[in-house]
Amino acid sequence: MDLHLINGFLGSGKTTSIIAAARSLIQKGKIIGIVTNDKGQFQVDTAFFQSSHISTEQVTGGCFRCSFAEFEVKIVKLQGSTAPDIIFAESVGSCVDLVNTIFSPILQNKRLNIDKITYSVITDIRLFQRWILDKPLPFSEHINYLFIKQIEESKLLILNKSDLLSSDEQKEILTIAKGQLPEKMILLQNSLDQSGVQPWLDILENQRALKNRPGFVVDYPTYKSGEKEMAWLDQKFTIESRFPQEIKLAIIELIKLLLDSLQKERVFVGHIKLFISYPEKGTKLSFSTADFLEKSFSSHWHALIPEVNINSISMLLNARVAMNAKDFSEIVEKAVHQVAILSQIHIRTDKGSSYNPGMSMNQP
Repeated sequence: MDLHLINGFLGSGKTTSIIAAARSLIQKGKIIGIVTNDKGQFQVDTAFFQSSHISTEQVTGGCFRCSFAEFEVKIVKLQGSTAPDIIFAESVGSCVDLVNTIFSPILQNKRLNIDKITYSVITDIRLFQRWILDKPLPFSEHINYLFIKQIEESKLLILNKSDLLSSDEQKEILTIAKGQLPEKMILLQNSLDQSGVQPWLDILENQRALKNRPGFVVDYPTYKSGEKEMAWLDQKFTIESRFPQEIKLAIIELIKLLLDSLQKERVFVGHIKLFISYPEKGTKLSFSTADFLEKSFSSHWHALIPEVNINSISMLLNARVAMNAKDFSEIVEKAVHQVAILSQIHIRTDKGSSYNPGMSMNQP
């Protein structure tokens, strides 16, 4: 069995890349398993993969390195339930230093029966463009450190969302990147196009197992400081109305109000992810750092929300924002209350948590 570990900063498109790759491999007769990873228990990515009927386990409470024993347990659980040919493991977007800490133990654990493990880092090409051209990034110094160290750790670097740049910009960035980072394999990728991930899959199939990255060193105090600057919120809501058509309108208004509030506060947003559950299939929405910088989310996402024909649906929210967790929770609560009053529908907060890593969790 092969294990493909995927890392990359918040909102880089890791989930979209994995689902496109998984669907391509399933069409070729491969059995696929996925392990998701996040700080919180209620993960949008897990719900999204499960809605596509792909066997999925999740590691919570910390990254694969911090929760290594649980990571191994989840791999064994997938092997026992579906015997996958390939497992994709999606790391939490603020993690780094995975190759030197977990690769050798995984390969040495005979119980896991893993033939090969690979490592890919996926980055939003719009943020990468800013960095490679020495333009300001929207991060603090500590968060910027996480972003840069992820790129440094990679041998295989995927410049995702390449379709959002012109062909001339793509060529320029690729030329500069290969000149400045000659030791890396660098690919342009549009993961919304299933065929667009095939070059990446070809490399994964032929790549040799990695064991360590000699010379790669992480300043852990700086790394931890970057993590603590971000509020992590995971929330589950139930939205109810006697008139189903009002639910979609309320969801649109709630998301719009949340995005507008964050823009007004001028805070750095790692990502905002939502999963809206429907009887047939769920819908995932994502808003990333570059989307906020370019305000490119302002017109397209409404159409992604299907019509609602039932009186109650559930919605998961995962958000990573550079501010105090309590303050961010209040922004979300205010938006929920305002929409519920204006729309005259019922929005119930079921489960969730909000916190800055390294600090205590607030659980409603």
